[in-house]
Amino acid sequence: LNAYLKKTEDLISFVTVDPFTNFSNKINKNIGDMENKGIEFELNVTPIQTEDFTWRIGYNVAYNDNEITNLPDQVEVGGISGGTGNTVQLHKEGYTPFSYWVYKQVYDDNGRPIEGAFVDRNGDNQINDDDRYLYKDPFADVTMGLNTNLNYKSWDLAIVTRASLGNYAYNNMASSRSYEVRATENSILTNLHRDYFNTGFQTITESSLQSDYYVQNASFFKLDNITLGYTFPQLFDDASLRLYGSAQNVLIITEYDGLDPEISGGIDNNFYPRPRIFTFGVNLNF
Repeated sequence: LNAYLKKTEDLISFVTVDPFTNFSNKINKNIGDMENKGIEFELNVTPIQTEDFTWRIGYNVAYNDNEITNLPDQVEVGGISGGTGNTVQLHKEGYTPFSYWVYKQVYDDNGRPIEGAFVDRNGDNQINDDDRYLYKDPFADVTMGLNTNLNYKSWDLAIVTRASLGNYAYNNMASSRSYEVRATENSILTNLHRDYFNTGFQTITESSLQSDYYVQNASFFKLDNITLGYTFPQLFDDASLRLYGSAQNVLIITEYDGLDPEISGGIDNNFYPRPRIFTFGVNLNF
């Protein structure tokens, strides 16, 4: 069991500067402080151990919380595709870094999002940045890992799994491609993202890109690896031979609509998909 509290000062962020004071309108600058706290637990047990059969289990779980504790001005981050200069994340004091900064989508009686309809949070009868709010973040509240090893006579089996709970992702693949006009661009129907059939949106707008509809639960369970082997203990006088096969990236269970919920930075914008890899091998020991 391990508990920790880490305080970081003078965080570096890419921030906007006054006009004519620099060759660029943004520079890296030390501007704030952050607090990172959490607890970790690890357990390794051997439930069964006999002459022919051994079963080992390893489990770990971790809870983590990040908060910006000092930041003079909020910083817009998280650039997205679709339009020009649009962002959907924000650094703000009192919140988790990279929290999603979005409009609250309005839905019809059937649960479908209404195009261009957002909650007027400040009640001024207009929709602008003042109506955006901080909603969820890309970091998991809880992460877990579970591995097990089984040995029966000359057979061995190893399984590695892990889970991530409470993390969210912004589905930029859907937000920038799931509107009807996309289907008619260059007369190529395959430009249309499948999420169009959930929304029916006709065209793309800055506010629709920044809707909390596209911030999706990206919690997941992954079966990362399975390895099965068989050992010939006395192939020769002082030699043993092991044959094995393994599979990586075997299974993902998630509610996320994209290809993979494990998104670096929290914005899914056409990253290269992780391959499923099969390996067969031979180990010869003298």
